[in-house]
Amino acid sequence: GWGRVSLENMLLQAPASDRGPKIFSDQRHAFTADGQEHSIRVAPVDTGRAMRITLVWTDAPGAVNANPALVNDLDLEVREEATGNIYKGNVFANGFSTTGGDFDHLNNVECVYIEHPSGIYEITIIAYNIRRSARPDIATPWQDFALVIDNAEVPAAAPVSVVPIIDRSGSMVGSGYVDITKTSS
Repeated sequence: GWGRVSLENMLLQAPASDRGPKIFSDQRHAFTADGQEHSIRVAPVDTGRAMRITLVWTDAPGAVNANPALVNDLDLEVREEATGNIYKGNVFANGFSTTGGDFDHLNNVECVYIEHPSGIYEITIIAYNIRRSARPDIATPWQDFALVIDNAEVPAAAPVSVVPIIDRSGSMVGSGYVDITKTSS
């Protein structure tokens, strides 16, 4: 598995643990058909620490003695915007993610660990195969997920240049609004 649960790593932030700030997303998005996607852009808070992305979901019950037992299959893909490098869930070399490899179609836990993160990353969860509902109260195919990202923040949007334009038409001048508009701007 993925080792023992560490409440310290889950809750504490640097420097009290070896992890940075976290982004949590739980059951906010559900997939109802194959091919649907959900994406989020993130940036590392501390480039000296690894960025860890974990996708998990509670799968629909499998058939008795099914092998493989996975019913609904989600895939984790992380794209480094500056280089175009793509990391797929559970493709590791020496404890950290590596490019290449295939999507994991056997597990309901997928991780990407980037050892030396820098720049912006686009994290995409892909509904590869949605066959049944993961909830007994929903009859049609339906699958939600949880996403935890260590040492990350949502980057600010691209800067916007703003230029104020002051209406100097006759009605603005005649009513005395130009000076107060200049002052307010």
